[in-house]
Parts: sequence; C-alpha cells; structure tokens
Amino acid sequence: MAFWKTPLFIIYGVLLWILFSPLWLPMLIVFGSWKIVALILAKCLHPELIPISFSDAYFALYSCDQQPLMSVGTTLRLKGRVDMGAFMKKFQECFLSEDSGNRYKNLYCYFVIYCGFVFKKPVRKLHLKNHFIEKTLPRGMEPEDYLGKWLVTDTYHHKPEGQPCWQVIILRRGPEYDREETFVSIKMHHGMIDGYSFVHMTDALTGGKSPYIYQLLSCMGNAYFLEQIKHVLQGPALAMNVLIRNVRTEVVVEQGNPFETKWCMSFSSLDLEIVKSIRRKTNAKFATIMMTAATGALKRLYMEDRQHAYDSLPDQVWIESPLGIPKHPAMTKGGKFCNHFTAGVFATPFRTEDRLYRLQSLEKDFHAYHERSGLQLMSWLLFGFYWVQPVFMRRHYTNYVSFIYRFTVLYSGLMTSPTKVSLMGHPVDNIYFLQATASAFPYVSLFLMCSTYDGKLDLSCYASQKLVKDREELERLIQVHLKAELEQMYKDYCQAKEGSLVVDMDACLPRYDTRL
Repeated sequence: MAFWKTPLFIIYGVLLWILFSPLWLPMLIVFGSWKIVALILAKCLHPELIPISFSDAYFALYSCDQQPLMSVGTTLRLKGRVDMGAFMKKFQECFLSEDSGNRYKNLYCYFVIYCGFVFKKPVRKLHLKNHFIEKTLPRGMEPEDYLGKWLVTDTYHHKPEGQPCWQVIILRRGPEYDREETFVSIKMHHGMIDGYSFVHMTDALTGGKSPYIYQLLSCMGNAYFLEQIKHVLQGPALAMNVLIRNVRTEVVVEQGNPFETKWCMSFSSLDLEIVKSIRRKTNAKFATIMMTAATGALKRLYMEDRQHAYDSLPDQVWIESPLGIPKHPAMTKGGKFCNHFTAGVFATPFRTEDRLYRLQSLEKDFHAYHERSGLQLMSWLLFGFYWVQPVFMRRHYTNYVSFIYRFTVLYSGLMTSPTKVSLMGHPVDNIYFLQATASAFPYVSLFLMCSTYDGKLDLSCYASQKLVKDREELERLIQVHLKAELEQMYKDYCQAKEGSLVVDMDACLPRYDTRL
C-alpha cells in the first residue's frame, strides 16, 4: 500500500498542520480581518462594488488598467466578409439585451482595487464603439502575427472612467488573397471569463450545441464528512510531497520576466480521428493523450532540431491543465460568463523513449491527483488563501507558487460543436481558443489550446521566443512534431501487449496492469 494511503500519512499531515500553524495562522487572521473590514466598507460606502470569487482571485491580481498579460479569447475563422454592424447587433441580442439579466454582467465590469483588495465594478455606460474594431490584415502579415500581438496589448479604453476588459476584432484578409476570409476574435480578462464560457459564447453566436460530459473523478465529491476531514488533514503532507518532488525538477526553459519576453502564435488543425483511435486503443483520457503528445513533440524539438544530447534532457517536465468539472455555470445553467478555474499540475516523463510508459505515468498521476482530492483541496485551500490575501501579497505568492511547480506547458482542451456551424450565414471553418496569461503563469513557455470541432482538432499555440525562435518554428513544433508524435504513439500502442494499459473510466480509481 502506498504510504499516502496509510494512517501514518494522516498523522504526518496533522504534524505539519501543527508545525506550520504558528507561521501562517497569524498572517491569516490579520489578512482575514482586513478582508472582512474591506467587504463591510465596500458594502456600506460603495455598494456598486462586487466581491470577487475564490476562482477569480488567482487572476485578479491588479486593476484592469495595470495588466495586459491576462487575456483569454476565441477566434472564429469564417468564409466570406462579415459585416461589422450586423455582428454588433447579433452580439447585443445574444449578450447585452435586457432579457439576458445578470448572466453576462461580467461584460459590464472591470477590476478596481479598494482597501488593498480587488473588486469588480460595473460601468455606468458601456461604450460599444470602444469594444468593437474592424481591421484589414496588413500585406505580408499572417493572422496569427496580428492577433498574437493584439492578445497581449492593452487595447481596452480606461478613460475617462474604467471600461470592461473585453474587445472584439473583425480581421479581414486583404484583396490580394485568393478567397475572402474573416477572423472574428473576442478577448477578455481571464478573471472575468474562462474557456467554457467562451464555448457557450460561440454556441450562442453560431447556434452550435457543444457537448459537456465531465464526470467527477474524485472520490471526495461523494465522500462522507469524515472522509473529507481526512483529506483536509492530509493537505499539508500532500503539498510537502509535491514541493519535495518539484524542487528536484530541472527547468526546460528559463522564462524570466514575462513582460520582457516576446511571444508568437500559431493556428493549426490536425485530424481528430487519430486521437480517438488512441483513446479506443488505450482507454486513456483525451487530456492525458494530448499532454503526452505535447511532451513528446517538445522532446523531438530539442533532440532533432536543436541537437541536444539525450543526457542533457530533464527526466520529467510539469504540465498544468485546467480541469473541467460537472455543472459549469456556462454550460448547465442557461449560460453565465464566469471564471470557473480549477486545475492540476502533472508530472510527465520527458527523457524516456517509451511512449507507453509516458502515457501510463501521466494517467497514474492524473488519477492520483483526483484520488487525493487535489481538485477540492486546491479550491478550498489554495484559492481560499489567495482570496483572503491583499493584492500585493498575491502577486508575490503567484510567482512563488509558479516557481515551485515550474510547469513548462499549459494545456487546455475544449469540446465544441461536432458538426459544422455558421455565423450569420458564413460557414465557420475553424474554432480556435486563445490564452496569454503569462502574468499568472510566469514560468510557462507554451500555451497549448485545442478544441474539437467538426471532426478536426483545432490548435492555438502561444509560445515564448525563449522556447521557439519564431512562428515558423512554432508551426513546425505543432504541424510536424506533434503530428508525428501522435502517429508514432498510435503505432507503438498497436504493437503493445494487449491489456498493458487498462483504465476503468466508470470507477473512481484506474485499474492498471500490475506487471507495468
């Protein structure tokens, strides 16, 4: 039996609670009292201010006019020419009408700092002309180059009063191209919205019906009260184990200051069927397959293109991935824009040549994270600790947590419509999701966002130029190395011994062949 499953591990956790309580408890009491006073003052003196949620706290580190590197978004690639006036009317009907109520109130809010804490503040008037822009792609520039720069540029209008941090750009190819094509892109501060809120937005605009089939893998979701207490008592011990394991991990890329780093973006599409074939063969999860493939593609980049020696590669890298959970407000309650951030950080073997071992290790780590109720502990303890801290503390704490984990890749996968959709009569060729949140994840060098749409795997990649030198190298990483890695994974798994990796998706825990 693993040590963390024994009663001794609970005792270990309790001892850590006792040991560290004198260090953090006084700080928690001071900051908690400060937070309560701030909430009372805001309610009495500024009733328009809205307290942020636990999930918002990780991304709401500054007021909106101080931080451009915290954007997420979506891009629809369409055939034909989309009329700006017609799209503005469509957007208003979907999200800004009186019938929408408070479901989309975040479109009216921006972040302000009051008494040392971040609050949401709604605007008195929404100036739509500042939120919708229309551009023609400059000659010789690719859409990724233009949108990549737009994504990390503070294009919001904050004067004379604050304005909500979202913007829509309709980007058209110039007349020199063979066919008329439009990119409709929407970006927003991540503290106000998340990926599945954008999926809901896309469905509302196009009439699509995206699936949402997440099940709670963690035993803690349906655990008895005493079982939940046990997991809480184990929390410090689990955190200490992660810390000990992570500090021994080498960093693939020394990222440095994200504000001083140049970034590049690339759009790609791969065949979704090969990922489905790997799933059928291994019964592994979509997320672990893609994280395994991304790790293998990075290794190919270093071994084949950079000619790094095998011994110079780290044994493993860390990949952070947002995790979907049941009953997301955007997908199950009639639609609601919010940040429903939940995540896990997973160890992935990097140096190994054995792709089956890499996938198996990642699956084990993924299930162990859920079995130990890491999702709930992160929501209760980590996000709760963020929420009670003033902003100046959370900025330092974010950098500290990122340094401990030092994950190189942030991967996120979303499911959109399985059939082709259209926007105002224009067929949608691709749906890309965007993320550039280097302020929250300063050690991440590659943001890999994928969406399933119309039998394709649409990929948006945002990479530091400390990892790849330009967009061409980033496209090679995805279109050559990632594609080749998926194909090789399928070949290797077809040759693997039957039953070498079996995962029971209906059970809380996986069943692995003990011979591996």
